[in-house]
Amino acid sequence: MNIIRRNERSGECEKEHEETRSLRSVVVAVVRKVFLLLITPKVRRKACTVFFLWGASSMIYYGVSLNSYNLSTNLYIYTFLCGLLEIPSYLLNWLASTTLGRKKTLVCLYLTCSVSISVLTALIMLLEEVPSWAKMVLSLSGKMAISAAFGLMWYANAVACDTTDTSQATRSHTQ
Repeated sequence: MNIIRRNERSGECEKEHEETRSLRSVVVAVVRKVFLLLITPKVRRKACTVFFLWGASSMIYYGVSLNSYNLSTNLYIYTFLCGLLEIPSYLLNWLASTTLGRKKTLVCLYLTCSVSISVLTALIMLLEEVPSWAKMVLSLSGKMAISAAFGLMWYANAVACDTTDTSQATRSHTQ
């Protein structure tokens, strides 16, 4: 496409050539950027795994966090302990992922969380009155494990894709 501009000093018209792309090439570029993670089978498998794990971590984390009213006798102490347990959960995450690796650590964290939350659920369903300390210990151990898994998912998200695709992957996984 040629653009004609008038030079203000000399008053002459100058022609500039501007590169244009066809509408089809623009649409293909946008679609390729949106579906960047689903193009090749290897990246697709990694992306779908991270999508699932990210969703599971988010649901469990926020489910345990927002259900604190039912799990504790004192909401303020429970909230304080949840915040306090974030620090050792990230330290545990760092220690476990350096010694065991990311995958084994993530599996252990999910198993720990699922066992503690399942035992808590079974106690609530089977017993009429569950001791408050048992509720606190089981829910906080599940919260600690899922907090570590949630933190590990940020790292796993960055490692799952190439360096050029990491920002696109992070945006799509966390939404």
